[in-house]
Formats: sequence, C-alpha cells, structure tokens
Amino acid sequence: ASNIKVSSPGGTKISAKLGKRPVANDPGKIEKPGDENYLPPACVNIAPLEDTWEGVAVFDAVVSPPVGLVKNPVIVEVEKGRITKIS
Repeated sequence: ASNIKVSSPGGTKISAKLGKRPVANDPGKIEKPGDENYLPPACVNIAPLEDTWEGVAVFDAVVSPPVGLVKNPVIVEVEKGRITKIS
C-alpha cells in the first residue's frame, strides 16, 4: 500500500502517503542491559511522508495510566503535514 487512512467513531479521519520508507520491525525482546523497547512490544511501524498528512485527529483516550477516555477530547486539524488548528 502507498497510502494510509485512519478513522474512528470519535471523529478521526486522517490520511498520508507512505512513500518508499523502510519498515521498522521490533520483535519485542530485551536481551541485555541498555536495550529498550516500547509498549506494546513486538510492533511494526513506518513513518509516512511528513508533508502528506491531511485531515483531523481526535485524541479522546489515554493509553498510559490512568487508562481511559478523557473528558475533553483534543482535536488536531492537519493540512499538508502541518497542524493548522488545535481545539
């Protein structure tokens, strides 16, 4: 796929182009002191092209303690990879 689209019932509707960037593969292992990992472990990610983000991202929940929905969601509007409005 060369494009990514993300939508949610909360109002997120955002898209971007992936280009030909490499995919980062994290097997979720910590084997020696100094190794780091992310939560959730064992993930795969790719960074979309910065100036191709378009749409609205709604942040309506927290995934680190305390986990759950927030009272006042943060709405971020993006055009050509730049945030144009936060409400």
